[in-house]
This record gives sequence, C-alpha cells and structure tokens, in this order.
Amino acid sequence: KVVHSNAEFLIAALGLTLNRDAYIASQELYFLGFPDLRMEAVRTIDMGDGWVFNEVVWKGTHTGLYFDILATGRPVEMRGGLLSRYDADGLITNLNIYFDNLTLLAQLGLFPPPDPEANKALNRRVFEEVWDQRNLDVVDELFAADCIVLSAPNPEMVGPEAYKGMVGMYLAAIPDLQWTVEDMIAEGGMVATRLTATGTHQGELMGIPPTGVQATVTEIAIVRIADGKIKESWNFSDQLGLLQQLGVMPPTREDYTWGAPSEVTGDPGDPATNTALVLYLVEKFWNQKNVNVLGETHSPDSIAHNPIIPGQPLPFDFYKQACLIYISAFPDMKVTTEDIIAEGDKVVIRWTATGTHQGELMGIPASGKQVTWTGMTIYRFADGKIVESWWAYDALGMMQQITAQTIPEGLVVDQITSPSLEGNLLGDPATREVIVYLPPSYNQGGNFPVVYLLHGYTGNARTFASNAYTGLYWPAESDFPDGGIYGLLNDLIIAGELKEMIVVMPDASNMYGGSWYTNSELTGNYEDYIVEDLVGYIDSNYRTIPSRDSRAIVGHSMGGYGAMKLAMKHPDVFGAVASHGGALYLEVLKALMPAVIEENSTGMTGPSPDKPMTSVCYSMSAAFSPNLANSPFFVDLPFEYPSPEIIDEVWDRFMEHDVLTMLGTYGTNVSSLRGIYMDAGAQDEFASNFQTDAFHQALDAAGIGHEYEIYSGTH
Repeated sequence: KVVHSNAEFLIAALGLTLNRDAYIASQELYFLGFPDLRMEAVRTIDMGDGWVFNEVVWKGTHTGLYFDILATGRPVEMRGGLLSRYDADGLITNLNIYFDNLTLLAQLGLFPPPDPEANKALNRRVFEEVWDQRNLDVVDELFAADCIVLSAPNPEMVGPEAYKGMVGMYLAAIPDLQWTVEDMIAEGGMVATRLTATGTHQGELMGIPPTGVQATVTEIAIVRIADGKIKESWNFSDQLGLLQQLGVMPPTREDYTWGAPSEVTGDPGDPATNTALVLYLVEKFWNQKNVNVLGETHSPDSIAHNPIIPGQPLPFDFYKQACLIYISAFPDMKVTTEDIIAEGDKVVIRWTATGTHQGELMGIPASGKQVTWTGMTIYRFADGKIVESWWAYDALGMMQQITAQTIPEGLVVDQITSPSLEGNLLGDPATREVIVYLPPSYNQGGNFPVVYLLHGYTGNARTFASNAYTGLYWPAESDFPDGGIYGLLNDLIIAGELKEMIVVMPDASNMYGGSWYTNSELTGNYEDYIVEDLVGYIDSNYRTIPSRDSRAIVGHSMGGYGAMKLAMKHPDVFGAVASHGGALYLEVLKALMPAVIEENSTGMTGPSPDKPMTSVCYSMSAAFSPNLANSPFFVDLPFEYPSPEIIDEVWDRFMEHDVLTMLGTYGTNVSSLRGIYMDAGAQDEFASNFQTDAFHQALDAAGIGHEYEIYSGTH
C-alpha cells in the first residue's frame, strides 16, 4: 500500500537490488527468524525533492529459522539507515537500505563481534610485514584459504598462494617497493586503507622491460575480515599513472601523489548522518544528474584528491568541472553503492558505475560503447559538509573498454559463422570476430597476398589490434603511434620494407582459454575452422590472390604451434609459415609438469586465472586428450596427480599432435613450403626456446631449409 509497484530496493550490505515482490519475500525471511522484529526511527531528516533519511535501530529475538541458522533465542540489535524517495502520491519509489549484517551474525554467535581496531592492525600487517619486510609466510596467517582478491583491472585471485604470486611479481620488478599507510577507516568487519607506494622499476613488469624509473602509485583498498582472516580484498591503484611513469603511455600529469591535505576543520558530525549525505549525493548527482547537489553537499572550500586528473588537489570548482566531464561523457551513468564504511568524520564507499560512452573523455572521442568500471571514494566531513575526498578507480580498465572497440582506421571488424564450430560441446559460439588489416592501396584496386596471424593462449581476434593489447611500441616518429599492428605494418610498407598484404586475425579462443587450432570432439574443429571456413570466407569477401603461393600463416605461442601444424598438414593452402615462441616440441613440456603440481597443492580443480601452468595444461588436454566420460572437465591429464609422473597412454595422445613428431609423416609437405621461419626468446618461461631449437635441429637433420633465431628475451 505504501510502495510503488515499480519501486527499486538497494540492500547495500548484501549487494542486492530487488523489486517490490522480491523485497517483500526477503522481509518474510527476517520475520520468520525474528517474529518480534521491530524497527525504531532514531531520527528523520528531510533531504528535499521527495527524499527522506531515517536513522533506525532494528530489535528482535532470534526464535525462528533465519536463512539456515537455527533459533538461538538471542536478542539482537542492529543499527542502520533508510534513504527513501516518495512520489507525488506518497508512494515509495526508491529505498536504499544499509545495515551492519556482520554485527547481526556476530550477535547470533557465528563469530566474535568485529573489533575495528584489531582489524586495522591486522590489515596494516599486510603492508608492513608482507610487502615492506618481504615476509610472504605471513600471507598464510592473514588471508583465509578461500580468500578472494580483486586488483582491478586484473582478474580476481583466489587463495593465499595467488596473492603471494602477485606480491612476488611486483617485488621482482620493483625490489625497493615500499608502502605508506596514509589513513585507515574501519566499521564492523570492513577496513578501508588509503596508501601510497614508491619504488624503482628494475625488473620486467607486465611485459615492460626495466626503465629505472622511480614511480609513485596511489591506492585505496578495502578488506573484509572474519574469524581473524581476510576473506575478501578489493584494491584500486593508479595503474594508468604507473604506465605513464614507465613510459608505456603518454603522460597526462606531473604529480602522481595524493597532493597536500586540506586544512579545513569543523564538527565531524556522526557516521549515520554523514552516510546519509553520501547516499543522497550518489543518487541525486551521479544517478539523477542534479548538478546543484554538489554545492549542497560540499563546502566551497572543499578539495578532491583524484590523482588521475592533473592539478592535485582539485579545488571545488575544478572538481565540479571534472565531475561534469564524466557526466557529459556518460549521460546515462548509473552508480551502484556496493559497500559503505563509516567511522568518525569519514565515509568510504565502494561503487560500480555503468554508462554509455557518448562524449569525449581524456581525449578519446565517443565510442557508443557500454562501459562498467569500479572504484572507491573516501569523503571527510566538517560542519555537515564534505570538505575533502580521495578517489581511486579503474581508469585503465575503463579506457581499455572505450578503446577496445575502437579499431584503428584500416582494420576491418568482420565476423564469420563457422560450420566447423557449430554444436561444439563446450557451447562456445560458432560466430567469431575476425579483424582484417587492409594495406594502404587496397581501395585503389588490385589483389593482395594474405597472411593469417594466429593469437596465443587466452588471446582473441583483437590481440594484435592495438598498443593496449600487444605491448608493441615503436619509434615516436611513426605516423601511426597508436595503431597497434596497423601502425607497424603501415610504417614498414610506407618505408618500402614490406610488401602490401592483407593480414587476417581470427578468434580461436574457447572456454578453456585456447583451442590449439586442433580438431577436438570436446572443443570443436578449430583446424577446419581456419583451413576451410576462414580461408574460404576471406577469399570470397576480400580481394585476395587465392593461391597457396600468396598465402602464409604466422602465429605466436599457441598460435606459433597452430601455424606450424596447419602449414605442415595443408601445404596446398599455405605456402609459408612463421612461428614466434611456438610450442614446437611437446616432449619438453614434461619438465613443466611439476610446476602444475605445485600450483595445485589441494587437488586438481580445473583451470584458474591464478594458475597459469594448470590452465594451459587443461586447454592442451581438451585439444589433445579429451575424454567425454571423465567429468567434470572431460579431459585426461597427462600425469598421475599428486605426482608429476607421466601417464604414457595419455602422453602418446599428446605426441600425436606434436609437430616435431609429425615431421615423420608430413616431412614432404614441409619441404614444399616456400618459406619457414621460427624464433624464440632465450629466457622463455614456457621453454619455447628449447622447443624451437629442437625443431630447428630436426629440420636440419631432414635437410629442410629454414630460418631460425634465438634472441635475448622472454615469451
């Protein structure tokens, strides 16, 4: 009777957005567990424009089943707030609810009540002992066995070992890395920490060679602690600024610090009222685009620390202008509050923003793409107004999204529906994206030779399309500095160092991360997809020279393996081949099996982003040794877990797909190729250098001419 039929309910503590019927159902669960549940309003604040904030206390006795918790007979008391919006008829249209669910569970005896100060001390140990003192053993003490760590824009990590791996990677690249804890805010089992990291880039980091640069990175992190362990961790550091300082991206600012603090002081207010004001700001300004709300909620003397924007710290007028730029770029932006932490004069929110990129942002023109990014903001209050804020969000991930679909001019975004992939048991799509490079004079007529460029494991059609994905950077004097492979090819063609050609970049990814360009009863027929479906489609839709003498196949890593394999088996289709860091002798991979075992101390549980060697092993097994009777992953692994001892029967199936072994069958085919090239890095972490060398020696022994190089570098 009092709630509009289309009302929306946001339950921040549970991360849920519900409609009216779902909300009613959720309340029935509470009444089942707490039949005498009552809510008392401590105070009510009229926020204007139909918005009302109520600071409330819930009280009741746990005498029934609450979710799966049997009655304890315990009295409970839980504080929280309701931010409601009423329409002209007096019906609630929006209701944002926040409460301390951890305190409720503690009162029911599930775990001791949270101690915010103890939680701060525990979280501080992560930075002081794990990072600054390099004591990785402490990770097992501080992190739960099933902890989830998200460090945007990277994939989430699960478990202490994955976290240790991340720490080790950064310390190897930045040996003098040091963290400074600037501030900590805690409530219940949640702790937010504002940080600054400094260090010198002395080793390879994310594929970036050492630069010797002294870098500064800001970060805000939130952890959820239960039973004395970190269960979840969200970390937002200025990755965009780090890449700029390392010279990977053009710099947009001079200062990468938080900037000087505000000197404004005053009555800090109380956490509940401050929280209500933040929720009001999010809804009224960011979601409803009411520009006046910034002035209502902020002191004119307020400053904002947003290191991503030049000119730290930003005075209010500059901060307002920066906010309006985002509103202009994403006019349909919607911000959802995921977590709220309030202590003293500060309120921290973890949020998710979604919107359509319809206006220029950071020099990037509107792409029309739907974008989602996440972040955290800390607000400080004085005399009922926001006087200072600190921002950390995934600007790099956001930029990757708005540029990912922006293929440089000259690259065509096409797609093909492959009969060879239809009905595959993994349910992977048969319709695949294909990126096609067209040479400078393509539109002037004529026909062109074609190179098929195959991506590696976890790659896709866009892997080579732009700098953001390839990590390829060439001289600043290039006419195409941001064009990925498009810029590289154009530079070489214009300089007369390369003939004009069409380059085709297909998508051969699958649920296991990579298809190995192999026909498999589990994953689908990826060999046929490339050799038959794709080549036929390209010859039918582009001005190619449709002959094997004008067609080559090239690849990197898994793609290098695929290129060599398909050229060996189909010399009538491809006249030349090149493998870069390819898996050309699978026998060498036996030596890597102990690394797979080491990643899986508690059992083989499938591919995972934090287990790279394991994931590769599962993908190869899906291609080379599928077993539809062996659920849940439907593969036969080539070793006897928990030992790395090889299972001969399974390994024999692997070796049927080994290109060096296949020379015995396809040697005549290989000798008919017009060109064979292969290379690898001497420090290749996947042993591609040893595999490439073995294949080179086999070709030499067979008297097959080829070009071969081992260079100084990694995979």
